[in-house]
Amino acid sequence: MSSLQTSDYPIDGVAILHGETPDLLLLAVRLPPDTNYLTSPIIRQIEGEAAEPVRIEDRHIDRKLPGCQNEKDGCAHVDFAYVEVVGGPAAARQRINAAIAAFVNESSAKNFIDMYVSGREQHPVGIPSPWTLTQRVKVLRSAAPVFSLEFDEYSYTGLGHGASHRSYHNFDPVTGEPIKLSSILKDGSMARLTAIAEVHFRKDRKLAATVNLEDEGFHFPAGRFALNDNYGFGEKALVFYFNDYEIADYAHGATLLEIPYAELRDLLRPEAGESNGFLLGRVGSPAVRGPITSMPRPPAPAPSAGPRPGGVKVNPKDGLRYVWIPPGTFMMGCSPGDSYCQNWEKPAHQVTITKGFWLGQTKVTQAAYQRVAGNNPSYFKGPKLPVEMVSWNDARNYCQAAGMRLPAEAEWEYAARGGSTAARYGNLNDIAWYFDNSGENTHEVGLKQANAFGLYDMLGNVLEWVADWFAEYPAGSQSDPVGPVSGRYRLARGACWNFNPTLVRVSFRGRNEPGYRDNMVGLRCAGN
Repeated sequence: MSSLQTSDYPIDGVAILHGETPDLLLLAVRLPPDTNYLTSPIIRQIEGEAAEPVRIEDRHIDRKLPGCQNEKDGCAHVDFAYVEVVGGPAAARQRINAAIAAFVNESSAKNFIDMYVSGREQHPVGIPSPWTLTQRVKVLRSAAPVFSLEFDEYSYTGLGHGASHRSYHNFDPVTGEPIKLSSILKDGSMARLTAIAEVHFRKDRKLAATVNLEDEGFHFPAGRFALNDNYGFGEKALVFYFNDYEIADYAHGATLLEIPYAELRDLLRPEAGESNGFLLGRVGSPAVRGPITSMPRPPAPAPSAGPRPGGVKVNPKDGLRYVWIPPGTFMMGCSPGDSYCQNWEKPAHQVTITKGFWLGQTKVTQAAYQRVAGNNPSYFKGPKLPVEMVSWNDARNYCQAAGMRLPAEAEWEYAARGGSTAARYGNLNDIAWYFDNSGENTHEVGLKQANAFGLYDMLGNVLEWVADWFAEYPAGSQSDPVGPVSGRYRLARGACWNFNPTLVRVSFRGRNEPGYRDNMVGLRCAGN
């Protein structure tokens, strides 16, 4: 018979029930009023659910184009190393494996190589070689109250440099439900956590406490240090990760912050602290093997006469930041494995962007529009909200007045993908405001997670007018396409605050007449 440790919780009463089954001992336990019942260790022991730990086994997928020996052969290589949950509570096993399978799977490997082959057939001279896709899933923590995973991806599809991205996924080890930081921290403690994290950030970056972060090239959405939603729970520390371009240009690289739990002692809920392993440094089941080797950081781009990839400048005319997007080749249109594509998103076809360009780091705000155009037509009001209720003609006129232009449709999708071949460049709730999380209104720009180029809100919030007239896609490859010279409908890309999740995809194409205005449509400018 298992024992129940109750030293942290007073027992209000004991009762013994007699019957045909063995006697049952009931304890009336008084829990603190702020107890989180998902993570409370005493609840887990009473229910008997914590006895079976989550167990994993390593998996590996390695695929290479047949006959590929070196770069001149024309290579495409996929290397996936990940874990599969093979033991533990059924609910946790199902949900965690589903999240892993959505990230790394045989279908993704096949689609990546097929896309390379298709590109070579359509454009045998122009497609760069080799292509590489590497994905890793690493276990950060396996002990209660959190099972935490790190997802890493590195891809290279020619020209410039590769694209890397890291995200964390945290689960309840019994139910498999997502675990949020708010269930671990006491209410009202985020400001203190942010202050502690900033100390670590400045120390790691060798920046004095008095140095202005903007002056050092770090661009946080509100102009001051802030934590993002990309966090994981290690064995000894809370981990935050800022991807390339998210808060700085490529030369600064990604940022990893590790905050020891010991420094968070006063911020942790009682059931997540001493009694549940964070401060005690508990480790997981021996069946959970050590971390898989992290993928190498992609090499820095070669020096060039032009702006650095990911470099940021401020346009003095509208006061907005613009990010330098390097040239490159990508597959435009319906993403591999995307079953929600509409006919006018097909066929997927290779597009080469031969010249780099500037693109707004955020959508045009109402403050910027007022500054340039002298008015604010928006339905939802707020200086940092995206401007909407603008026609295509309004958008073109604004960009021209700001010394910029509307991006071509191909430029927009190339920048939105940021090197990703998936239907979205990240977890939907992390990157976009849409029907399920928007509250049926727009939100301030730059609050969601940026893509690999450091661009915010490329999906969600409001659609964005692009320069092109609508036309069906061609079957062959293209370079710097700009669409037909005339037509009936102009295109709007991205997604908006009231879109169903199935529409919030980088290949989605909206279209309407140039004079159309709606509180779902805004803009983002580009420049040469």
